[in-house]
Amino acid sequence: MGKKIAIIATDFLEQFIKDMITELDMGFQYHIFTYEKFEDIKDIYKKIGPEYDGILASGSFPAHMIHLYYPEEKRPIGCFNTDDTAMYRLLLKLLQQQQTVRLQRLLFHLKFRELPVQ
Repeated sequence: MGKKIAIIATDFLEQFIKDMITELDMGFQYHIFTYEKFEDIKDIYKKIGPEYDGILASGSFPAHMIHLYYPEEKRPIGCFNTDDTAMYRLLLKLLQQQQTVRLQRLLFHLKFRELPVQ
C-alpha cells in the first residue's frame, strides 16, 4: 500500500490539486482538507489522523502554522507555492492548448515584491 498524504488547501485549489495528482499519477492516496481562513488550519490539523504519512500545505504560511501550533508533529510537512515561473508556465500551457486565445484580450498581472532602497 502506498503513502497516504493529508493535503491542506483552500476550496479554490481543491479541483486543481485533484486534477494535477491524477495527471501526474503520483501513486499515493490523499485527502484534501479545505480551509477558508488561516485560523481554520489549527482545527483542520486536529482532523488529520495517524493514518496519514505526511502533510502537504498550499503555501509556506499554513505549513509554518502547523509547526508553530504543533511542534511535536514528527511527520514530514511540505508545502507548495505559486511563483512567477509557475505562472508563466501556466500561461504558455494555456496558449499551447488553446491557440485561439487572443493576447489582446488576456490580462496577466503579477505583483512584484518591493525591494528595499539602500
